[in-house]
Amino acid sequence: MKSFSESRFFNLLARLQAASNPHATIDRWSFDGVDWRRERQSHWAQDYAYQLEQQILTHAGRPAWSLLVIAETWWGPDRKTALRQTQWGRVVSGSKPAALAWFNKHER
Repeated sequence: MKSFSESRFFNLLARLQAASNPHATIDRWSFDGVDWRRERQSHWAQDYAYQLEQQILTHAGRPAWSLLVIAETWWGPDRKTALRQTQWGRVVSGSKPAALAWFNKHER
């Protein structure tokens, strides 16, 4: 994996989250030296709805890094079919190569 915008990254992120936080019951946990925090905001209106989920992963060891992952979904009035889905990830502090190496280690 070479970047935090690849579909491979988002698939791995989902697998790691499911393995370390079954049933997504908690919003803050740790996994293999990384503190993981998840926050959600949503808005439901008559004609549309959206949800914004932020995940902040922080590795405090050496080398330190912090990764922000955003998933945004918009729905129309039926609330069944997503009109738009966007996701992205970016290292907001520390070492991007170290963060990529951590994920690549878990991909194997």
